Amino acid sequence: MSLLNKEKIINFVLKRRNEDGGYGFCPPYYGSEFPSSPSDTFYALAILQMLGEKIPHPHKTQEYLLSLQNKDGSFSSMVSAFYVVKSLEILGSKPRELRFLNWLELCLKGKKPVSSELVSDFLSAEYDASSSPYKHIYCAVEILKTFGRRIGIKEVEWILPEGKHGGFGAGAPDIISTFYALSCLHAAGYPLRKLEKTKKFVEGCEHREGGFTSIPHITPPYVEDTYFGVECAKLLEVKLKHPDRSEKFLLSCQNIDGGFRRSLFQGISTLDNTYFALACLKAFGCL
Repeated sequence: MSLLNKEKIINFVLKRRNEDGGYGFCPPYYGSEFPSSPSDTFYALAILQMLGEKIPHPHKTQEYLLSLQNKDGSFSSMVSAFYVVKSLEILGSKPRELRFLNWLELCLKGKKPVSSELVSDFLSAEYDASSSPYKHIYCAVEILKTFGRRIGIKEVEWILPEGKHGGFGAGAPDIISTFYALSCLHAAGYPLRKLEKTKKFVEGCEHREGGFTSIPHITPPYVEDTYFGVECAKLLEVKLKHPDRSEKFLLSCQNIDGGFRRSLFQGISTLDNTYFALACLKAFGCL
């Protein structure tokens, strides 16, 4: 932690806490709060947890998260449900109504590969650095895992086979979609060691100057691609060639406000990129 200013990172996060207990994309601007979102709230809580910081007014945040579940137990989207469930897990809580888990199981069993519903959500105007046509499937699997529900290989086997040159994606493979696919297959007990071409794909995404790119042998690396690349390497038991360079790359992406931008070039700090960077640094033993 010596190369990071812990207090500045914590302050960066807490400035984004709103009166409703949730966290927003940016601090209040001219007295007006940026609306809280389940994703920003999750990243904020996860950052504070990683840093060993006490979460302020957790009951207020819990109330905000619980308010995002509809009276019938449903959520506005699969992704929203994921962030709410994972945020409540950090707080040691869970949704009031769990009937939606049965719906998730039915959805997973009947899901077609990259359905029109899935693609239309993926192409929405809402920015999400971790977007992928596979994210909805990943969210469903992770929620069910959280509550001890078993995932069968039949529910996710449509993800296979891997791409011609390795990796997974809609049309063309990318590192984010590859992580979601690998994570779902792993949860179902599929032997990832069989995916030799995907190992080569992930190895090719590791940038020679540190970090990861979305596809092999391009430049520049980005923080979100680095996070998903490191996670792919863990799942596939791939040894990183340049962890020291990746550490340097990530540290170079920290802004003066304590948060992290997505690249070495100019950019604003965001909660998601700050989480991605810190999670990687933790994996490298820097936290």
